[in-house]
Amino acid sequence: MELEKINPLVDLQVIVDEVKWRQLPDEFSPVEKEAMAANCTIESCTTHKIYIGYVYMGYWRYRGMAYEESLQDFDYFITLDGDAYLTRPWDFDPFQLLHDNNLTGFFVTDFSNYGFDDGIEETAYAVFGKSLEGRGYLNSNDTFPFFDRDGKFNHRSIYGYFFGGRLDFFRLPEFREFSRRMVKYTYDSRVDEQVVIGMGWSMLAGDRVWHLPTRGYRLGVYHQSTVDDEILVNCFTKPPPEGAPVFNDTERGFCYWSNRGIPSIAPDWYPFPQYAREASLANYNDLVRSLLAARGDDAETTRNLEASWEECYCQPTKEGSYYANQCKE
Repeated sequence: MELEKINPLVDLQVIVDEVKWRQLPDEFSPVEKEAMAANCTIESCTTHKIYIGYVYMGYWRYRGMAYEESLQDFDYFITLDGDAYLTRPWDFDPFQLLHDNNLTGFFVTDFSNYGFDDGIEETAYAVFGKSLEGRGYLNSNDTFPFFDRDGKFNHRSIYGYFFGGRLDFFRLPEFREFSRRMVKYTYDSRVDEQVVIGMGWSMLAGDRVWHLPTRGYRLGVYHQSTVDDEILVNCFTKPPPEGAPVFNDTERGFCYWSNRGIPSIAPDWYPFPQYAREASLANYNDLVRSLLAARGDDAETTRNLEASWEECYCQPTKEGSYYANQCKE
């Protein structure tokens, strides 16, 4: 197990719930559940026809995690997606960082969640009020604002593949009311936890939520063509623009360039522009091989990671589903 590799003394517990994720949550009345049943099955839920397990993941992270029985003795959490990988050892303890700096949370990158943030703006105004003075941002008010100068939501979100923070934040009365109202949007139009938590943090925590790279902390977490807040693009797919940092591994035949420091190619790239899509999908396996080779992992581990990627994203899906056309080489 990856956690045991990090620390062989770790107390590793795996909790499996085969029931709750298959059901519509209790925030919906019996009448609402009956009305939703036809359009929210295990295979296809929300207007985006996504697998219900994914929908429940978002709901559980912002609504259920802090009340999970097995987590009641813990103060902090860190969440890492199954298709995110650690590219190097960490030289600091993120849990200690949270504790020592009295932080509510941290994240490694943000992005535009446009199209997957229905209800966020009006619900935030209804619960938190429309006055944004002193709030509505993360890290600092000049780095990650969630609203423009006119008070309009800018569709910003934390990127949910890796973040962490205090569990008791999710039990705050204001956040509980906000998250309760967002459940219907999660199950109707796939509003993910990343924008719900990001908005809640921006309104109630502000500069007590750190963007780690801005603060000088780089963990090297790789996920879908990004390492922390940098996009990596295959040189052979799209030649690097002038001034781009280039990582050329001639021995293994890999060449990638980074968008760091290039204002015209900001990490606000969702939905994927073509170069990021190609780097993320067509070239995913070769980058994973390169990272694993640098880490010294064996070929079996590489094959397992490649198989998990294809199983997660490239399994046969119903026509029109979110991932149906994202697995073409």
